[in-house]
Amino acid sequence: MNSSLIPSIWRFLGLVAVQTLLLKQMGAAVDSIYFNVLLYPLFVLFLPMELSAPIAVLLGFAVGMAVDLPYGTPGVHA
Repeated sequence: MNSSLIPSIWRFLGLVAVQTLLLKQMGAAVDSIYFNVLLYPLFVLFLPMELSAPIAVLLGFAVGMAVDLPYGTPGVHA
């Protein structure tokens, strides 16, 4: 495997887990429709620069859908 691919996989899993397990409950605890912490876009920002644009867009769509499933809002974050 490519050496830059393994950290990206761990980053994807970690950010999606933090977003869905911690930050989703934090937004619900505040009980405000205006307060919502979104951490998962960092995955796209930290992708390697040599990655092609279509692959980056597909990965961004994948992370958005991975966050949408636990939130119960298909297509909102993707």
